[in-house]
Amino acid sequence: MKENSGRAALLALVNQKWIEAAFNYFRTGKTKLYFKTDSPIKKAINEDIAKVYFKLTARPAGKVEISHMANLIEVTDKNPHRYRLPGCESETGKYYYGFNNLKKLNIPLKLEEMERYSTGKRLLRTLPGACLIANPKPDKDCKDKRVFRGLDDEFISDLIKGRLRYILEFERKNRKSFMVEIRDNFLDLYFLGHTVEVRRKGKGYCLIASNEFSPRGSLATTNSMVKAYGPRKWQISIDDINDSKCFNDIMVQVIAKIVAHKRGNISEGVSEINHFIDNRAIGKNGILVIDRQVVYPGKKDCRIDLLGLKRIKDNIFTFAVIELKNKNNKEIESVFSGQTKRYIDIVYDKYDDFMSTYKNVLEQKVKLGLLKAVDCRFARKEEISKKDIMGAVVLDNYNIRSDLKQDGLLGRAIDDWAKMSDDYTMRLFLKTNILDDTFFINRTEAGHLLSKFKKCNS
Repeated sequence: MKENSGRAALLALVNQKWIEAAFNYFRTGKTKLYFKTDSPIKKAINEDIAKVYFKLTARPAGKVEISHMANLIEVTDKNPHRYRLPGCESETGKYYYGFNNLKKLNIPLKLEEMERYSTGKRLLRTLPGACLIANPKPDKDCKDKRVFRGLDDEFISDLIKGRLRYILEFERKNRKSFMVEIRDNFLDLYFLGHTVEVRRKGKGYCLIASNEFSPRGSLATTNSMVKAYGPRKWQISIDDINDSKCFNDIMVQVIAKIVAHKRGNISEGVSEINHFIDNRAIGKNGILVIDRQVVYPGKKDCRIDLLGLKRIKDNIFTFAVIELKNKNNKEIESVFSGQTKRYIDIVYDKYDDFMSTYKNVLEQKVKLGLLKAVDCRFARKEEISKKDIMGAVVLDNYNIRSDLKQDGLLGRAIDDWAKMSDDYTMRLFLKTNILDDTFFINRTEAGHLLSKFKKCNS
């Protein structure tokens, strides 16, 4: 394999407590700090290296990410006593590396995405010590990327063990139809296409939703909690919710109002499959749904119903966009060229932004227990073409009997599909609401289908 022609960077393995000590050291006004290592990095002494990246040890099991970065001053074999952590001045190593401007990366880098500088080979998850790597592209530290969804550390902590923990407890009990989606430092709690937002307000948090789904009047204990939030919405402060039973009572009343809304119909234009698809794990040949109602900033006319991850090979994934059409929606006739194509174009054009955002969202969902851990590496843009981003159209509860007449909706959609060039990959999932022998399969066909599914996902 050819030697990497890009600039080198140093990758160091450091115990988390030393990174914390380094931050405290720089807060005292010191301008540079040196760590020691016994790893064979002699070549780094004479290399032109600008950055050092840190993989923290003593992290929770499964953490194989690079989480911090600093400017590298030099690598030397002489102990710079004056610039060591207090108490470590006399500790020796084969080499010492000096750095400053230490910071935490907005989006951690996956260890297995890094390449050795000397060979270009990908790093193993079981990296034994410090080494030279090909410096990640400038946008890898997220300066030039737009991360448009994700929660800050305090929000995550409050969900796991703080005042928002009741949300995850409720989700675990009701996950077949109740969903939690991560937004730009707030949450959407979904039930049958309607949402309750969880937003910061001052130093606390609030539940916010439409007045149509207000819990006021349902329970005497919650009446005093419900406040107005503008003319059309209500709010409840999370600080007023004392325990999981109180939160459960509020959500049960809100959900009851949603069910009663339009006599229990799912909200207009929202597919039933949106609420009951298994999105917690992925098979070898499956699509993992990682978000709903995705809008790229500044592109309000493009709202992707479902955003998924699709395996390209091994543990390498890219995106899939899924457009849902409920019943006999007139938009079906142009769903391929009019909508799905546009969504694929946006994801491809803004691929680095989507990759940065959903690396973060995926990690946070796993941490919160909203998804099972996935051995997943996002393909870089240069590794894919637009054709690798699948567009899937789901016709849910579709009455295909309407296509018995000439120029039916599905017929028009198929004509629209034919307009698509080979630059795009499109698929159709049809869930009709009529029983017709045309769609039935016999025992042999069922066996073949099951065998094919097992083979594709083994």
